[in-house]
Amino acid sequence: MSDTGEHHEIDLNDFVEYHRSFLSRCAGEDGMKVRYLATEEGDLLVKVHFGPGSMGPPGHAHGGAMAAVLDEAMGIACYFKLLPVLTSTLTIRYLRMLPLGTEAHITVKVEEGEGRDIRVHGRLFDPVSDIDFTTAEGVYRKVRLDRIGDHARTVLERLGM
Repeated sequence: MSDTGEHHEIDLNDFVEYHRSFLSRCAGEDGMKVRYLATEEGDLLVKVHFGPGSMGPPGHAHGGAMAAVLDEAMGIACYFKLLPVLTSTLTIRYLRMLPLGTEAHITVKVEEGEGRDIRVHGRLFDPVSDIDFTTAEGVYRKVRLDRIGDHARTVLERLGM
């Protein structure tokens, strides 16, 4: 982990034996580059660089790439709150086109609800202008550890659960 202000960079390899995020490897070196940073409280800041391999409309990021990185960040934020979850529903709102070459940021708010459902809000935005490109709202369903396998247990153990 390297310190970047009040956030510390997270290497997902510290929590699993392999880097499981397909996003950082999409389209090779020309795809998205995703960096996760966390506070001591487990809040996440995600920095995403959208390279030419993540193109949808000419010169801009593909909507599916934007949705995928939001979904992944929202799920990881739940795990960092020690909530093992799977996505139940995800609603994406595309507000502005995201130019390729942009380093956008994602913030996530996790709201614990009653029962097994966790409400999560994600925001993909320009950190300079604070303008949103895409927002997401999701319901993530808590799952029992015996239903999701050894890898999820390893992640939660390493996080302190």
